[in-house]
Amino acid sequence: MIRAFALQQACAAVGAHLLTQATTFPSEQVRKEGLLRSLFWMGHSKAITPEQAQARLLGYIATEPQSAQVNDELARVLAGGGVKPRVQNDTLVVNVSGELLGVPESLAMLAGSAKAFRFNIHTCLGGSLPAVDAMLKLVGSKPCSAHVAAFAGSASAMLVALTPGRRSMAPGASMLFHAPAVAAFGSSAELRRQADELDRLSDETAGRLSGRTGQPLAWCRSLLDGRDYAFSSTEAKRRGLVDEIQ
Repeated sequence: MIRAFALQQACAAVGAHLLTQATTFPSEQVRKEGLLRSLFWMGHSKAITPEQAQARLLGYIATEPQSAQVNDELARVLAGGGVKPRVQNDTLVVNVSGELLGVPESLAMLAGSAKAFRFNIHTCLGGSLPAVDAMLKLVGSKPCSAHVAAFAGSASAMLVALTPGRRSMAPGASMLFHAPAVAAFGSSAELRRQADELDRLSDETAGRLSGRTGQPLAWCRSLLDGRDYAFSSTEAKRRGLVDEIQ
């Protein structure tokens, strides 16, 4: 088990990052959501137990599954907060807000009988790329669509952009892309390993984006160069990140 103070410091780093990001959002609603999530993480930096800290940090920042057991536990305990699935006719509608931490048990249970999927992103600040991959894996070859009502950031923006079916945004909605990131701690060798894994993940993600959007690989890589890139609905459509504005 990693020492508690290091994990708590990492929680504080996540909270500080969210606070910095939240103050730059143009929408008051998104700023409010970001500030709430920042307070959530900053609170954990003082009171969280080592076990809780490890689980939450792995779920929030993991770029590579640590183990099947850890990810199963994360899905059961943590993932449900920002992901609310419901069945409408034969379509599994997945409403996402807050943070996209993983696939809740309820979604996985409903996925098998669903004939189609629809991801509705209202205001989601981000989350975990493994969660995106897990959701898309559940979709398989079934019809799937995605819609951004207000703001899709980071992992949730990737979920929309990589959705295999029709993708849409509301006229005033926005998307934000940036590079995968971790709150790193450990020896110099471990930090180099994490840096190498982030580079690998960025290259892989850029390739997937290029294949889905039709944009040049170099441009897709530029979205993952460490800066934040925000897109209005018009810009997102022009770049192939979504198909329509509605």
